[in-house]
Amino acid sequence: MIALLALKLMEAGVGAKAARPIAWAIVIALAAALLAVGKCTYDANVIENHEAKTSAKLERTGRQADASAAQRAEARRRAEATARKEFDNATAGIPDQGLSDRQRIDLCNELRDGGVATALIPECRDVRTGAQAAP
Repeated sequence: MIALLALKLMEAGVGAKAARPIAWAIVIALAAALLAVGKCTYDANVIENHEAKTSAKLERTGRQADASAAQRAEARRRAEATARKEFDNATAGIPDQGLSDRQRIDLCNELRDGGVATALIPECRDVRTGAQAAP
């Protein structure tokens, strides 16, 4: 191959002494170019595989995060519904016109017995410990 290339160079007007080293330089340059193209192709494939794995992982993580957020939202909705139902049940017996003194004192005592600081509730400030409403 080198000899054939050297003959072509000599036919093109290159001297016999210079034709052989130039032929070697051309072969080495072609080999280097082929190696460079092969390396670039290999690198492109490695990068493509890495990006595919990364995007698959991000997709999986995103789906897990979406599922987790949906579960948290559903749990929050259930908790809010339960709290609303408890509030509605607790306030169902309260008359619309307000409480009588007896009802107010009984509720304040019940709250205090339940561990609520009734001193912070304006309606319960005047209720003493152990106070009972008249029957």
